[in-house]
Order: sequence, then structure tokens, then C-alpha cells
Amino acid sequence: MTCQLTIVRGGRFEFARTGIYPEYLQFYFPEENKRWRVKLQHEVQSGFLRSKGEIQYEYQYMNDSCKIRKWDKHFPNAFEEIDYVLVMLVD
Repeated sequence: MTCQLTIVRGGRFEFARTGIYPEYLQFYFPEENKRWRVKLQHEVQSGFLRSKGEIQYEYQYMNDSCKIRKWDKHFPNAFEEIDYVLVMLVD
């Protein structure tokens, strides 16, 4: 499974409104041409990536490292480390 993760830090508009620089996780799966954007709330976070209400993937984020697995409730797969991680600072 090929997954690219971009950790986006910053954002002028949200900072002006809340006083906090937001952080987001942007997942991209080039084989499926699908993207997900998740707001990062904590240093350690886990959750699901859904498409049309159905869970597609499960992720676990911990201190700039992320693991992901294809979701199957009957046959749980092992988590795989995301190799391609990019940190992007925006203004």
C-alpha cells in the first residue's frame, strides 16, 4: 500500500480567528487518487478515514510518525509505517 502523508502546520486565517496555529494530516493514496485531511488535535491520535460513510483506513499518529492499515473488520491487517512524510509550514 502506497500512502503519502503531509503534516501541515500553520494557517493565517485560523490563527487570526483562534490564536492557535492549526495542524492537519493530509493523507494521499496515489493508486486510488484519494485524499483525506484530518485536523491534528493531540501529539498522539488515532482515527479512521472514511469515504461515503464507509471506513477505508485506520491510522495511528504519534510524534511525527504515522502508521496506517486498510480497514477490514473481519480480517484485521497489521499497521504499516508510512515511508513518505512531508512537513509543510504554511502562512
